[in-house]
Amino acid sequence: MFDTYGPEARAVLDELLDSYAEHGIEQFALPEALHVPPLSARGTVNDIIRLFGGPDRLRAAVDKLQELIYAAKDWNEEDGHPGDHQSRRDG
Repeated sequence: MFDTYGPEARAVLDELLDSYAEHGIEQFALPEALHVPPLSARGTVNDIIRLFGGPDRLRAAVDKLQELIYAAKDWNEEDGHPGDHQSRRDG
């Protein structure tokens, strides 16, 4: 899905995902999230934006990442699939 982006841009998305897992939804706030480690180590906000081919493509990639996270979360929690903590406790 994110194959259209280069390896450095995909690494940015991986770092955003890791930050989200550790700290929550505020890690997707742009451009603020780009100012703090580990993303800030990749350069300025403009440097990171260039990895994606522009600000609109960066925003689209982050929006898609969020969409996929919430779709997976909804699938796990609402449909009783693996990852549904409630069904494991009841079973």
